[in-house]
Amino acid sequence: MKKQLCVFLSLLIILSCVSLAPTALAEDPAGHCPDLASCEGLVWHIDDSGTILCEDIENRRGTCALPLSELHEADEHLTCVSIASWTEGSVMLTLGLRDAAGAPTLRLLELAPTAEAIDVIKTLDATEPLGFLIDGDTPWYEVNTVGCRERLYIAALDADYRFHLYVYAPGSQAPLSLGECPLDSYIAALPYVDDMLIAGPNPMDDGLLELTCLCLDDGSTRPLDAVRVDSAVRASNFAWDESQQRLYYTVNNTVYALSPGSAEAPKPVGTLSAMPAQLRVGAVVGSRYIALAERGALLSCDVQAAAVPSVVLRVANIAGDEALIEAARGFGVANPGCSVSIADAVDEADALADAENHASDCDVYVLTLRSRLYRAFLESGFVADLSASPTLSSAAADMTGQMASAIQSEGRLCAMPMAVGNYCQSLNVPALQALTGRSREEIPTDWPGFLALLEQIADSGALSRDGDYRLYDADMPAEGLREMLLGWMLQDCRLWVEADDSAAERLPQAILPALEAFDRIDWSRLTATDDWDGALGGSFSASSGLQFEQGNGAREALLSDGMLDIAITPQMDGMELWPLSVCPGGARLIGQVATAVCVNPYSANPEASLAFVAYTWENTDIETRMSLCQSMNTPTVNAAYSEDLAYMAEDAAMLRQSIDAAQDDGERASLQNALDQLLAYMEDYRQNGRWLTTQESISRYRAHADDLVPIGPDFGEDDLQEDLMFQFLDGTITPNQFADRLSEALKEIPHNRVVQ
Repeated sequence: MKKQLCVFLSLLIILSCVSLAPTALAEDPAGHCPDLASCEGLVWHIDDSGTILCEDIENRRGTCALPLSELHEADEHLTCVSIASWTEGSVMLTLGLRDAAGAPTLRLLELAPTAEAIDVIKTLDATEPLGFLIDGDTPWYEVNTVGCRERLYIAALDADYRFHLYVYAPGSQAPLSLGECPLDSYIAALPYVDDMLIAGPNPMDDGLLELTCLCLDDGSTRPLDAVRVDSAVRASNFAWDESQQRLYYTVNNTVYALSPGSAEAPKPVGTLSAMPAQLRVGAVVGSRYIALAERGALLSCDVQAAAVPSVVLRVANIAGDEALIEAARGFGVANPGCSVSIADAVDEADALADAENHASDCDVYVLTLRSRLYRAFLESGFVADLSASPTLSSAAADMTGQMASAIQSEGRLCAMPMAVGNYCQSLNVPALQALTGRSREEIPTDWPGFLALLEQIADSGALSRDGDYRLYDADMPAEGLREMLLGWMLQDCRLWVEADDSAAERLPQAILPALEAFDRIDWSRLTATDDWDGALGGSFSASSGLQFEQGNGAREALLSDGMLDIAITPQMDGMELWPLSVCPGGARLIGQVATAVCVNPYSANPEASLAFVAYTWENTDIETRMSLCQSMNTPTVNAAYSEDLAYMAEDAAMLRQSIDAAQDDGERASLQNALDQLLAYMEDYRQNGRWLTTQESISRYRAHADDLVPIGPDFGEDDLQEDLMFQFLDGTITPNQFADRLSEALKEIPHNRVVQ
């Protein structure tokens, strides 16, 4: 029995399919569409104003309403809401509450409709039986419920991401604890015959939707089906139709249906007029499928008679571009009859095979620009020309020369960038001036000079453990510093070769002084730790120094990772973006990593695919478009400024209440420290948060327009270059040999330029 109960608890995790992050206490859960349920042909949900609504969808009778505010005291803060079917004529509402002192309460209310109102049949405050809720050190954030066999199954998420499970039966005085289980997957739970249906993605395969039957008598399970879908993790609003033996769910605004065990793929059966929220459950009432919009409006369609999408675009989002995911959610609404499906399970190997065979049922691909996969697409001709879109061709013409070259080939627009990041090192200029006595103009701007400066710092002995400075954000041993700095220098060599066709030929002579300076440094005098146990945070990659978190020691860092952003970005004290050229007088280049959206030239939906890429570009956030288009120079305001401040003010008010109710000085001091930090952040936000971009931030960014060089992410994955790097580090090859062999290796990399 104990083993069966463990199986039962591990599977009965009744939770949201998508959003599992703790809800901020200041947020109004009614505005986040917390749940919906159906009972006897009636649909229950909560609208944007915080009102419970009971609607008769089939007979189109009047709506019964009950404000949530009438179900709790004015000084009780509502943190979460959940609705579940209960008896034949009622539902159970679960309210998560906190009192003025911050103590949590779980309140269960049985509700039933009358002719014109919603009545509260029974109320139960479950604070005492659910003991973990009253532990002030373990706050809880989210409660989900499902009704099954006239019982209510409750799953409550605490701050440690554990789900505490309970069952509540009619006539009980309190829910019965079933124990707790760790959060390890995303699952939807639905009533299924006399048991429960568990739907969720396979943890190892985002494209495999697994359906499991959970027996509520003994906790045993049996698989119902494992169905191949484009994106199990993006599916939501699951609803089981007992009469049809079909499972319904949504992806974007398209409704799909599948019959477990039939061996048939899910089929689109209808579209919704707006984008539904991504909740764990939807509802089926008669022939209508029901879901909720993002802000609480009820959506429905007749799944037996509704128009099926005439075009379903499949998008292989290999680069994981979030803006594209958001665009997919809106494109079907903006273009009736068209739906977008994100194919999460398509990986790089699949995409390479598609390019080689010139055959794929994916219409759009999202890759990383200048990656090996992107180059393979270009070489095989597996990219459609996007120039037919005035929106895209106009935007591409406004981009820097380097970016324009990267997205074109033979006069064709092959890709559209949708997200960019610009990276190079930062130097603490004031600290370097104080340490070395050099003026700002004397701080080196090239690698030979910078490495000579490091040699001077090493000779000074200024980076000891009890000194005022350290070289990098995180302490690391000498071999780590050597690998990181050499990786950065080689990245700049790669940028130089990408930006200049003749650079590879000149590279050996140009880089030799830097390599000789590198070899002269005693790296042990640039670090205060002898082993990795003394290093602070993060993993290490020789080809990129971006993996370390900033250390928290008192010594001031001289060197850090840097990022050029067109938006207002606070810098660490003294740190300034400081690109280094490969050789004196050379270009100081900044690596630009970007996603690239391409269209399959053999797509069955070429016009819709092109329209989708244009729609995605137009709906990408304005800071990204400003980063790419040089003519966009108007400062932008922060639309969320007032709302953000209001949320912070609510959090501050709750902290003050908690301070007043604190039982000991230690707790009070900790809360006061949190309040002080929040108030300081609020003041800074008042001063600097009103604008996303300013004339100053735009001008700073534009000053580097000619320095931005798109580069792929796979430099460190090149086995030959990596082998050369470590042969040089361990002394197997000389600086001259390394320079010559590196030049030859870089010549082999195609640069994807416009062919005139």
